[in-house]
Amino acid sequence: MGSSTYQVTVQSLNTDQLYDWAGKLDRAMAELPELQDVSNDMEIKSPRVDLVIERDTAAAVGLNATQVENALYDGLGPKWSSTIYGTNAQYRVLIELDPKYQEHTDSLRKIAFKTPRGAIVPLESVVHFKETVGPNSINHSGQLPAVSISFGLRPGTSLGAAVDRITDVAGRLLPANVTIAFSGSARTFQSSLTNLSLLLFVAIGVVYIVLGALYESYIHPLTILSGLPSAGLGALITLWLFGNELNIYSFVGLIMLIGIVKKNAIMQIDFALEAERQHGKAPAEPSTKAASFASVRS
Repeated sequence: MGSSTYQVTVQSLNTDQLYDWAGKLDRAMAELPELQDVSNDMEIKSPRVDLVIERDTAAAVGLNATQVENALYDGLGPKWSSTIYGTNAQYRVLIELDPKYQEHTDSLRKIAFKTPRGAIVPLESVVHFKETVGPNSINHSGQLPAVSISFGLRPGTSLGAAVDRITDVAGRLLPANVTIAFSGSARTFQSSLTNLSLLLFVAIGVVYIVLGALYESYIHPLTILSGLPSAGLGALITLWLFGNELNIYSFVGLIMLIGIVKKNAIMQIDFALEAERQHGKAPAEPSTKAASFASVRS
């Protein structure tokens, strides 16, 4: 876990590619002006010895990768080879290198095995040793190896803007087999925006159903709601002019805007219908007067 509030998780099936690209994404995120305190949970500090089998040499002496693996398991396994049964007890026979040799990489040179031809072949004659470092632990998220990158926001930066920038950088930088997913507060933020968008459409749908039942018509509710696109566009332009983001407070304002626009339109429709039905006027004249009446009442 990182020390910052927000995290982005990088995942891939190939751990080598994961650590390589996660480091590149970490450095790219550190250069973004919206972020600060970028860090990751990779701790590639554990000493490791990579064994590279020389295939041609191994094949020449009649060996394959499975036999090399078995030889390593015999030396470092440990491997229980047999059991000695006594009168009152039984003793299991363990084959392994002396524990004092297992702490050093030179002990691998003491391992040897017998080929199918009967010859004793040292391990170092068919395997190339390469000392390097690896991760202390391999973290997982959803069954896949993962690296968590933590980040903070600079003063005056919104979480939505930071999420968009990180998504854009990751899309341009990472290959197709390396994916990202936000976690922690950033994931909650993304989920809330998705739910709020759905809530906005549900609110409009409920308003249409209620108005349809009220006027017993499919057309009049559409007339009342026809002012929502222009009102919504005006709200977005206002947010852009004042440099505000479309957050949860803005969505609450949009829902309130739906109510205000609906109220004014209901007043216009009621006035126009009354003038048309009771006074026998043409639809255009009462509609114009209804608009003036609704603006004065507002």
